[in-house]
Amino acid sequence: MNLRMQNRRKNYLYQKRTFLFRIVICIAVIVIAVQGVKILHGYVTTKGIYDIYFDVPQQELTQQVIEELKKIKGLTGFYPIYTMEAEIAVQSYTAMILLKGIDFENFPVKLAELNQDALNGKEQLLVIGTEALSGLIDANELVITAYQKEKLLKDWEEMSIAVAYGGENDTKERVIGGRIAGILDGESQDIFISENKLRLMMEESGAEVMLKNGMIQVDGLEQAANAEQVLQDAGFTVEMEWEEAFKEYKSHMQRNGADLVTACCFLGLAILAWQTSFR
Repeated sequence: MNLRMQNRRKNYLYQKRTFLFRIVICIAVIVIAVQGVKILHGYVTTKGIYDIYFDVPQQELTQQVIEELKKIKGLTGFYPIYTMEAEIAVQSYTAMILLKGIDFENFPVKLAELNQDALNGKEQLLVIGTEALSGLIDANELVITAYQKEKLLKDWEEMSIAVAYGGENDTKERVIGGRIAGILDGESQDIFISENKLRLMMEESGAEVMLKNGMIQVDGLEQAANAEQVLQDAGFTVEMEWEEAFKEYKSHMQRNGADLVTACCFLGLAILAWQTSFR
């Protein structure tokens, strides 16, 4: 009778421990699955193409340098950008800018709006960002107000921009007129013109035609961060808009990675305790 009671008690304790261990293991497995999904989601959401703008302060982007750039892991495209200081005039406003020359046929310009009439015309085409006019000043050297800027941009399809340029030793004033062919997506300060036209302007004004700027596109946020480091180590000045996104991504991966490791350790200890308790 006592032996039967002891067996029943042992069986009860065995089932109780088994039930508790199963609950603990199930919880650990669920936590591992959740953290794994979070890590996978964090990785998937960072897939895509990232832009990195750069310039080379101390040298020219020679073909040899370009070929080295093309070896960057994850690189999907390299796009040269010629630059030249110029003065723009819009109605009674003027501003000094850095005019950028690109190959419109190949450069991945992201437009929010397009002016089809300008494309069909014979005027020199410009593509500008919504913040490109923020530095305009009037005859009294007062900076354009937000209201005045918005008023100009409201009729951007009809707007004409005069571009004055010249080299240091160029005493002749040179001015070209341009129509806005499109508005860049986002809050860009860029003003783009065709690469061939900018090179011609540089030659006319006596400025040295040198390629010192460019943009690369890299597939994946981690690859882009690695590319940024490669460029900085080579002495390039780098500009990108996704730095905060990468910091957030690293924090997300580190936090969920630590939780995943903790859950795995907890699961391992639970299984070990289960096995040793029945020996």
